[in-house]
Amino acid sequence: MAAQLVIHLASLQRGEFLGPPDVSLAGALEVLRDDAAAFAAPPPPPLPEDLRPPHRRRALALEDALSRLRGNRSATPTYVRADGSLARLTPPRSPRAEAKQALWRFVASADVDEALAVFDDIHARWPDTPEPYNYRGELYLYLGDAATARAQFERALSRYRQSRWAYIGLAGAAVIEGDFEAALRHLADGVALAGGPGPTTFVYRGEALRRLGRASEAREDLTRSVEMNPGRVGAWVNLCLLELDAGDVAAADRAYASLSRCAGVFVREAESSVGAGDRRAALGEMLSMLRGNRGSSCVTYFTRAGVLRAVRPAPGR
Repeated sequence: MAAQLVIHLASLQRGEFLGPPDVSLAGALEVLRDDAAAFAAPPPPPLPEDLRPPHRRRALALEDALSRLRGNRSATPTYVRADGSLARLTPPRSPRAEAKQALWRFVASADVDEALAVFDDIHARWPDTPEPYNYRGELYLYLGDAATARAQFERALSRYRQSRWAYIGLAGAAVIEGDFEAALRHLADGVALAGGPGPTTFVYRGEALRRLGRASEAREDLTRSVEMNPGRVGAWVNLCLLELDAGDVAAADRAYASLSRCAGVFVREAESSVGAGDRRAALGEMLSMLRGNRGSSCVTYFTRAGVLRAVRPAPGR
């Protein structure tokens, strides 16, 4: 909650507007407004004089909300009520949270129709919210269906042009189709319009750069990706292939060992499909198994028999 408040405030200080806050943040602001009205709370702290209108009123509300959190910057927000008591800040259920659960339901059950029915209900209740379309698109990336995934991300952008994950998702769809130049364009658009790269940007961009022969840039992105998220299996696979292409056997061995530690069953399944002695073929098989999934917290893959499986998170992840 605090991070969302600071992000919106920083953008307003630059004279930018990120769009309306998502449902969870908007709900939290409503809770705080109602509490202040009920107890005739003191006015919020003053803002810098150079803050440009029309954002001043929005910033005042955000500054007030941040001050009400006091020193709490955790994922379990609390606030000090206007009567001086401490209370848990519990916003209403968000479409993003429900959409993420719908995606995880698919991962748990492998039932596409069941997950899509849940998404349909979410879209009906929040028709103008982009996040559910992003998660629905992610489901299709997991399935390797680039065309349907692209349609979902475009729907998200039709509702909010600065939806960062939509650009990353479009890049993922382009990577599945082998259009690596298009993947780079989508990611560049996302960085320019949505305010910087998201964590998954580095693996999709690194993969596209590797496939385009831009090894130095690819290594920078892929190394950053695994440093940020050691469980990002797709980044390790691409880094192994990059080092093999460069002829650096020692670096490839190190990357392959790291990949095996975080996804041992996945690695063994790929090796059994092509033969453990052909590492390059095994890595190519891994990319096929992952389809469009380049995640870190939820890594799915398909066996040659078409069975959906998930990589068990390593301890500490």
